[in-house]
Amino acid sequence: MSGLPKRCIPQRTTRRFHVRVRDEGSAIGMISVYLDGRLMRRRRGAPPNVIFHRGKLKPGRHRILVVASDASGNETRRRYRFRVCYR
Repeated sequence: MSGLPKRCIPQRTTRRFHVRVRDEGSAIGMISVYLDGRLMRRRRGAPPNVIFHRGKLKPGRHRILVVASDASGNETRRRYRFRVCYR
């Protein structure tokens, strides 16, 4: 996951998030990306990269959940947290 700085994201910035998924064995079946519980992007038979843009977010803490499954039905979930602040 790229696009998440280590510090606070300024509110006035539009963010671009880049998700990359790898699978050693079988092909990637689906990638779903959620921001604060809302589905932002879903790709079936997905290439390993998913990019989504999000406009300005409200200040505070936010969560991204990435759910990836392969053709064999195995599923992996990764959670990321970040903050948006006034600047």
